[in-house]
Amino acid sequence: MGAPGMKFILLGLAIVLVGFFFEENLKEMGSGYFMGVEIFGALVVLFGAFQFFKARNAGPEAGSDELVQLRNEILLNTLARLTYADSNTKAVEVEAVRKIYKRETKQDVTAAEIRVAARGDLHETQAFDRYLTKGGAKLSREDKCFIMKAMAEIVKSDGSVSPGEVDFFDGVGKAFKMSASEVAELRK
Repeated sequence: MGAPGMKFILLGLAIVLVGFFFEENLKEMGSGYFMGVEIFGALVVLFGAFQFFKARNAGPEAGSDELVQLRNEILLNTLARLTYADSNTKAVEVEAVRKIYKRETKQDVTAAEIRVAARGDLHETQAFDRYLTKGGAKLSREDKCFIMKAMAEIVKSDGSVSPGEVDFFDGVGKAFKMSASEVAELRK
């Protein structure tokens, strides 16, 4: 019964049921009492349903384990995909991903895992864009900026910046619903 709005739904249903059980008594008190109780009960149910679906669609709470796990997953997949953005995954980029991921998550990731993530199931551009858009909607602005800054660090790790890396960087910013000026600032 911990779901938000559930108490209101149950309370509203109880009010409606009480209204039905005491229909005759309420009608004796006046013609509008029965209808008023029923409408009030229905409004309480609707309010509870609104609260329930609002909480359900809100996604994970800030700071929750679920949100941290999502951020780490998006971080790894995005950095890994970036290493393949110019179709030439360099060892120095993979090592930079390992270091950043370890520094930020306190978890180790192997070069093989990075290479698999770089070319994994999300390899189709449109699917990866949808993944970033959906996941990014749940992340805070700070998490999105953090991922973008980590990407800039990876791009600079091999001493050169390819057009494919720039396009990928800009695409992630777009999927995260960041403005062009924000993306340009983070690219520095």
